[in-house]
Amino acid sequence: MPTSTVPFEVLFEFTNNTADAATLQLTRGEDEVPTGGGMILLHSSESVSLVLNAGSTYKYALKQRGSKAYISVKAWQDTQCSVTDVLGGILDPESPPWTPIQGITVTCNGN
Repeated sequence: MPTSTVPFEVLFEFTNNTADAATLQLTRGEDEVPTGGGMILLHSSESVSLVLNAGSTYKYALKQRGSKAYISVKAWQDTQCSVTDVLGGILDPESPPWTPIQGITVTCNGN
């Protein structure tokens, strides 16, 4: 049975489910350098839906107060993620990468 090779898009919904504001910014490369493009400021209970090409890897920097984490997203279906999904796993600035949700890997970069 043949499979479809037509590219399709998925939604990545990111929610700030904390009381503090957080920022989300697209990064590029293995060194997590910001692209210089826009930064999204999410106040408490706000969310943003980003349209991604299915199967492509996107990298974002999440910052909230003194915490910073990098998110790598490779999704094949609509995916939801929140600030606590990402930052809730930071026990130590040197924590190894973890996957809170299928298709999303988080690495920590301390303070």
